[in-house]
Amino acid sequence: MSAPILEIDIDPIWGDEIDWEALANRAAEATARIAPELAHENLLISLVMADDEEVHALNKQWRAKDKPTNVLSFPMLS
Repeated sequence: MSAPILEIDIDPIWGDEIDWEALANRAAEATARIAPELAHENLLISLVMADDEEVHALNKQWRAKDKPTNVLSFPMLS
């Protein structure tokens, strides 16, 4: 099986003090190690790194909870 394709879109607001591409690659490698059954050409995982303000807004919009949270996840087919 070929290596997964990573598409990385980094908002300039986050700056360049962190190597975001390397961080995304580490996350993908960890996922492959922990859950190799997810290594499939039709799999799509979207990851958004957001500050408390953005997560608060998303949590309020999608879960009707007016506070930030550590993790939001959404099923692809819903």
